[in-house]
Amino acid sequence: MHYFSYNKNIAKLGGSLGAIFGGSTDYMFYNTFYNCTSLTEIPSGLFDGVSGSGDSMFYNTFSGCSSLKSLPNGLFKNFTGKPEYYMFVSTFSGCTNLTGYIPYDMFANLDSTDFETYNMSSIFYNTSLDTVCPEGTYQYITGFEDTWDYKVACAPCPGGICAVDGECTDAG
Repeated sequence: MHYFSYNKNIAKLGGSLGAIFGGSTDYMFYNTFYNCTSLTEIPSGLFDGVSGSGDSMFYNTFSGCSSLKSLPNGLFKNFTGKPEYYMFVSTFSGCTNLTGYIPYDMFANLDSTDFETYNMSSIFYNTSLDTVCPEGTYQYITGFEDTWDYKVACAPCPGGICAVDGECTDAG
């Protein structure tokens, strides 16, 4: 589905596509926002209400969105369903200004044991996402790090704790 591909006027998205599309099918969000070079922001609940699964469902969804700067918390958090073949391949590939880290809860309801490496291959290829968690966070192990070109998912350290050399320790 190429709903908005190459649309240079989309800068910000709002609402939930799940409220519009509900259940899923193969190629459901395939290339949906591909090369929308003005897109700067994605809401965390964009895929809330999407359930089920489909082959290549999020393939290239945001690929080439070169103005996108960060990933929202929990983007796929409320998505339910077993990952399918090539489901997330190249979802953010070529988002060259994408910086920071992968939110620890981005794929919260998806079990990494359900994935094969091809499900997540090149999802963050050609981005500037962190390969080390910044101070005040710790690396949340997802099992996808090698498939993600060693980009890391990070979580905030609990209150009263700070990150030192990638580890959370007592601040006091």
